[in-house]
Amino acid sequence: MRRTISFIAVAAAMLIGSGCAKEIKTSDNDSAKRYFDAWISVHHPELEKSGLGIYIYDDIPGSGPAITDATYLYVTYTTTDLKGNVSGTNDIDVAKKIGKYDKTYCYDPSVWIQSTQYAGVKEMLKGMKIGGKRTAIIPSWLMNTAEYGSEEEYLSKTKPDDNASNAIYTIEVVDSTDHIYNKQIEKIEKYLQERFGEKTDSTYYGFYYKQRKAPTSDKKFPDDTTIYINYTGRLLNGQVFDTTIEDTAKKYNIYNSGKSYGPKSVKWAADSTALQLGGNGVIGGFSLTLWQMKAFESGTGVFHSGFGYSASGQGNIIPGYAPLAFDIEIVEKED
Repeated sequence: MRRTISFIAVAAAMLIGSGCAKEIKTSDNDSAKRYFDAWISVHHPELEKSGLGIYIYDDIPGSGPAITDATYLYVTYTTTDLKGNVSGTNDIDVAKKIGKYDKTYCYDPSVWIQSTQYAGVKEMLKGMKIGGKRTAIIPSWLMNTAEYGSEEEYLSKTKPDDNASNAIYTIEVVDSTDHIYNKQIEKIEKYLQERFGEKTDSTYYGFYYKQRKAPTSDKKFPDDTTIYINYTGRLLNGQVFDTTIEDTAKKYNIYNSGKSYGPKSVKWAADSTALQLGGNGVIGGFSLTLWQMKAFESGTGVFHSGFGYSASGQGNIIPGYAPLAFDIEIVEKED
């Protein structure tokens, strides 16, 4: 009997004690952190955590000015997972090495808005200079754009579903600017000088037109006139991304057997913004180029990204913030 009473007393004491114990709170990211920390200890035990919790290695200092709070960065980058699988790159050498090189893609440095990058990427950019190259291992809870002051806050306030996977970034900062259009205009004027051998004045801020063949008439086209054109669109590195000319498409490796090549119809209008190519609207720089032209004229319009595809670009073919050049010739309709 005494043993029974004694056992009950001990059990009750244990229950009371457990009820008074403090509850241990765990973060949703605990398991992710345990995995990441274990991976670091196995693969890079020599590295020390920095900032919000990234691990920097292969850090090559740049010789240019510090990027500080520059709004726009021109970067060459490669991202991989922890197994080394490449998930994204604009480095032509890396693309060739992994067998993903595509002649139609643009491998120029990408333009990043510094303030919109992932927290871990912003952390690795701190202290970098133009020309610098850095590789950093970034945990998943820093692969989002939330702004907190410590690793603990990211771990406690972000959910695993909010985060991308752990990543390894290699970034080379090629240039920076606070004035993206001014930077593009510098490139445009250099392009025009190199291509045509003379200075070309802008028609509008950020838009330039160079006549290559004089028109057969000085009269503007009447509204609702249908004209026919051939055109070729290029990046300023010379890479062609679109054309109506079959031989040009083949030369620049963008030929598509399913596409119909030859002159396209343009419906003229009272305003440049209302011009239509094959029944569809066109980007501002294209319409402004046409707007300068008269019967059977040929010319080249070159313009900053505000007249083109702006920050979004067009997939891997036209990067965001890319200035463009269009060669346009007004021709006879083909039978």
